[in-house]
Amino acid sequence: MTSFCINYNTCPLINDPGFLQVKEKTDYYVETFCKGGKENWSICKRYLMKLRWNFCPDFVLPDTPDTTDEILDKFEEE
Repeated sequence: MTSFCINYNTCPLINDPGFLQVKEKTDYYVETFCKGGKENWSICKRYLMKLRWNFCPDFVLPDTPDTTDEILDKFEEE
């Protein structure tokens, strides 16, 4: 049984077909992070932002290298 991220039903990466321009990249993220079991989705930066700050800026991808604090700083600078 596949374990889906708890944000699967609300994440724009899944629910907005135009969120990423490259379908293959979206497919990779979905398979690797969203459907990859808790071990994988618990390291997704979109998941971590939602967990820590209760929101996630659209520029954040699952494998964004920045910390959640750095992401928040960038968001606030925009």
